[in-house]
Amino acid sequence: AVELAPLDAEGWMWRGYVDLDRSAHARSTGGDPADLARSAEASLTRALELNPSLAEAVMYRGMVRRNRVADQWRSGRNPADTCRDAAADFDRALELNPALARALLGRASLRMAAAPWRMSLGADPRALFDETVADLDKAIEVQPDLAEAWCARGTVRGQFGATVGQSGGDGSRGRRSGGAGPCLLAQGRRALAQR
Repeated sequence: AVELAPLDAEGWMWRGYVDLDRSAHARSTGGDPADLARSAEASLTRALELNPSLAEAVMYRGMVRRNRVADQWRSGRNPADTCRDAAADFDRALELNPALARALLGRASLRMAAAPWRMSLGADPRALFDETVADLDKAIEVQPDLAEAWCARGTVRGQFGATVGQSGGDGSRGRRSGGAGPCLLAQGRRALAQR
């Protein structure tokens, strides 16, 4: 599509999204996502050059960068610049569209991906936990059927809550509100464990 309409910002955005999705698949199957991630970031940046107010493109670029933060930390490289760029993308996407639940989910997952690095620099674990849960609470408020937000919040509370004096998943709250509930939370935990 971008070959036929090189000035179509949404075409560039969707091209970037497809490469982001393919890079995530490569990562989950043991492949090398680096080239696809670079292509995704370049396409999304081009979309934003053409239309700087395209909130979804900013969000997707933040997701590409968020994935790079975790990769850099695992390989012993300093993710500071990438973390700052990803956070700026999520913040900008939310400025453009405060109801973009996936941007809130992305910013929360960035916080968790960067948590080991940030804590190694002396960041307060309680503040990281509170910021992450606040984003996930807002994502659920904005889009109550966003299962990934319910799963992520349950995982954060279950795995990291004990570190800061809080624990518990979203099982009972999910049942009361008609949300994801314990079954989906268990599925989410299993999926995260397989990554």
